[in-house]
Amino acid sequence: METMGKRKILIVDDDHHFVAALVTFLTGHGFEVLKAYDATLALKFARKEPIDLITLDLGLPAGGGRFVLANIRKFEKTANLPVIVSTANVEEGIQKEIFGLGASDFIAKPYDLEVLLEKIQAFLAPQAPEAPEVSNP
Repeated sequence: METMGKRKILIVDDDHHFVAALVTFLTGHGFEVLKAYDATLALKFARKEPIDLITLDLGLPAGGGRFVLANIRKFEKTANLPVIVSTANVEEGIQKEIFGLGASDFIAKPYDLEVLLEKIQAFLAPQAPEAPEVSNP
């Protein structure tokens, strides 16, 4: 499988075993991966590191996922950064809520890592360059 190059992804999730599996999977597909297990570290990385995409667990303790998402959208550097939010909470209205908070996409836990990879690749796919204007001599 062709990799996307060394794009940097921040994984924000408090489940250490899940994060370890996700790191192994994503690095195996050519990504550089940072990991944060809490809101404080997630925001520190988002502000200081050149990140291309964030996967964010909404269910961080004490509403941390919502806090992280809201704060990511407040800073100019991260305002347009793709954020894929995941949660095991499938209550009615949860997707509307997270998109309202500024999520770029949503995936319900548990999920297939290949599905997440497809979402990541869609956000990080190189944009086709605009065709140059041709002038007639």
